[in-house]
Amino acid sequence: MKIILIKQVKKLGNKGDIIDVATGYAINFLIPQKLAVLYNENIQKEFISKQKKQQTDKEKNIKNREKLAERINKKTFEFKVKADKKGTLYAGITKKDILTLLKKQNYTFQEKEIILEKTIKKTGGYNIKLKLGNKVAKIKIKIMAL
Repeated sequence: MKIILIKQVKKLGNKGDIIDVATGYAINFLIPQKLAVLYNENIQKEFISKQKKQQTDKEKNIKNREKLAERINKKTFEFKVKADKKGTLYAGITKKDILTLLKKQNYTFQEKEIILEKTIKKTGGYNIKLKLGNKVAKIKIKIMAL
């Protein structure tokens, strides 16, 4: 039975592959698990057009992220947080806190795009990297005590 794989199946094939498998395997396992669909030319054309659209959307998203990287590169943002007299923060600054600060400044990011080795626990200036598309933007964060 000819099928088109919707997802990669180990030892069988990659997404989009058209393969012949046993009828029982296709009907009882692959199709119910939403790993494959029955092959016909209309479904193949539809599948190919979806893949092309997803690829163009992905490329467009990468270009937008790279433009954002150019806009935000070398900008400085300020945090005002509670700290003791020595400059030690009561609550450390994490990726989520940086994400919230950037959202307040109308910059939209995902947490995984922020490169932060460890939680920030002291006042001062810090350089933070943002991986956007294929580019890395560097921003500066100033942390000041209230």
